[in-house]
Amino acid sequence: MNLILALLLMATDAAPLAGTLCFDGARECVATSGTRIDVAKHDAQRAYTWASEDGRTVVVGELQPDVERIDLALPSSPGETDPRRQAVTLSVRGDAGRGWPADVGFTLKQSKEKSWTWTLPAGSTKGEMTIHLPAGEYRLWAEAKRHRSASRQIRANENLDLGQVTLDPLPSISGRITRLDGERIVSVAGARIALSDGRIATTANEQGAFRVELPEPIPEEIKVTSPGLGVRIVPLERLGSENDLGEIRLEAGVRLRLELDRTGEARDQTIRVRLQKRGTRYEHSPVTSRKMRPEQESIELADLSAGDYLVLLEGDHELERLVLPVEIGAANVTKRVEIHPWVLEGTVAIGEEPLREGTVRLTPYNLGPTWEATVPTDRDGRFRGTFWQTGRLNALVKVSDALGGLMYTESPELGSDPSRWDIRFRKRTIHGRVLDAETGGGVGAVKLKLQTETAGGSRGYSSVQVAENGAYEIAAWQDAVYDLTVASEEYLSKTTSVALTDSDGSRKVDIALERGTRVTLAVVWTSGQPVAEAQILEGVARDGHNAELFHKTDAAGRLPLRVASGQTRVLYVLPREGSLAVARVGAAGAGDKPVRVEVLPPTGTLQLELQNADGKGADGFVMLRYNGEWIPYPVSGRMRGARIAEGKREFYGLPAGAWEIWALAPTNVPRSIPNRVPTHAPVRVGVASGVTKAEVTVVAIPFD
Repeated sequence: MNLILALLLMATDAAPLAGTLCFDGARECVATSGTRIDVAKHDAQRAYTWASEDGRTVVVGELQPDVERIDLALPSSPGETDPRRQAVTLSVRGDAGRGWPADVGFTLKQSKEKSWTWTLPAGSTKGEMTIHLPAGEYRLWAEAKRHRSASRQIRANENLDLGQVTLDPLPSISGRITRLDGERIVSVAGARIALSDGRIATTANEQGAFRVELPEPIPEEIKVTSPGLGVRIVPLERLGSENDLGEIRLEAGVRLRLELDRTGEARDQTIRVRLQKRGTRYEHSPVTSRKMRPEQESIELADLSAGDYLVLLEGDHELERLVLPVEIGAANVTKRVEIHPWVLEGTVAIGEEPLREGTVRLTPYNLGPTWEATVPTDRDGRFRGTFWQTGRLNALVKVSDALGGLMYTESPELGSDPSRWDIRFRKRTIHGRVLDAETGGGVGAVKLKLQTETAGGSRGYSSVQVAENGAYEIAAWQDAVYDLTVASEEYLSKTTSVALTDSDGSRKVDIALERGTRVTLAVVWTSGQPVAEAQILEGVARDGHNAELFHKTDAAGRLPLRVASGQTRVLYVLPREGSLAVARVGAAGAGDKPVRVEVLPPTGTLQLELQNADGKGADGFVMLRYNGEWIPYPVSGRMRGARIAEGKREFYGLPAGAWEIWALAPTNVPRSIPNRVPTHAPVRVGVASGVTKAEVTVVAIPFD
């Protein structure tokens, strides 16, 4: 007999509570009555989910082996608590234009192996629901048809009110596909609109028009194709509920012919040919993919538009990769491609010590994220492989997590057979302990972030492991400034800078942390709802582009901080939904009551026309001040916005208020300038709802 169906249900309550008990997700479920439920014995631990009939009360937990009863032990009054479980309360709202109210599916995950699922019926979405769960850290997902999913990170060490969780509508896009027929603009019926992964989302009708709701994950671009016409990549930015992309013009298609000359093992392989459009994003846009059989000497890729492309050829092994840039204009292009496999032999050593059984991750130099391959080092630090890519390579060498992770270097010109590359790093460390300043004891439960900057301006970022006794060690192989930033909920954050030159050896640096005063921020919208998982930035790092410290509110909008006596910490709040708030937090008056920070809703858009002294469009660094508060570049650079075209910038999702704007010429601007108030007068505007436009002159500031 099925184990769940063999449950013996026993309700001893005066008013039996109807619900459903499920094991193994929702695969085996049974209706229940009452809060004490007898179950059949089992020889293994099982996760269970119980949901009341209306879905507003949920209990999750684990049943230990041989236990024959589940006691839901639900509180009988609002003030009653259960020491075995915490109560997480929330409500869910969706969009009527996308069929709300709708059933909401929930997934609660504590680890890769441990999760619970249940459904809140559409008829119960108007009220609050409460999840009773053991203390711990979880990630909660909520999803409904035609809506974006939402998630919250839950730290359930006490009863928690998440407020309202809003499921935004899945964005829809619409537009009209056209082409030129002589001097006439005509519709392109049947044009295909494909997603980033190649799936066809929809096709244009006889008038060239289309409309489609996008799936999750929301693509960053779409690809529009029609036989005989060039592929058009359309970026998708700042998507709302309904998005009209307007007219999308397709040009006459151009053909790229690849003529292949291959030797060695490459002659007998089927080679995959990928074409990517180069762009400003980190990931290049895939355009098409084909295969070349061993006997093929050429291949044609048709229906391309003008632009810069990368051709990637792939064999059977991850080292068998070759990427080449191709520029396509208005005429067909023929490119000859040579694949002559060659052997790379090399060694890796730190000082005189070989990197034993390490890894070297290789990528092509200055060609973006096209391919990467990993080669191991043996016990003598040697590595070897057969490659297709010629020229220079980048190498990221894995040392150890305890030594700050990765070392970076660039190769000489490679491609002769064989080629040799001996990688040498200086053996030098920064080491020490993270200590409690009061007791002198080691502190291990901290995060240690490392930023490096060389005299030439190259920068590196990594995390460093800290042992339980507070010990750490960093491979300081470069002549650089090393910024070590320690963050902890129990101590004041601290940044220590260590400058090493060619004559310096290893350096011992102990980092003593002080506790300060604990302060808790409660970040809320003006409606009182918590601002969940908002990014909070503090300070300016040496590179001028990053904050010194990054924080994040929890699911209830809370953030615990430590503040030194007499100190005022300036925090910049950037919610995921948009908007901005500036908070000044000091130790004075700190107590059990959280410090409330209100965030205005994101209602405004600021469109900027940047121009030089002659009134022509010009690009520049945009600096901002909001309601008298200076916004450092690491913050303004992360606000929602886009470069529309040369001289055109837009910030959207702004809070209402008084904004001051400067624009500085991008040439000869040191990092310190974007993070201090310029001396010349700003352009002043008031932003409310809707669009506010402003013209800003780009100023070139002279420097010594």
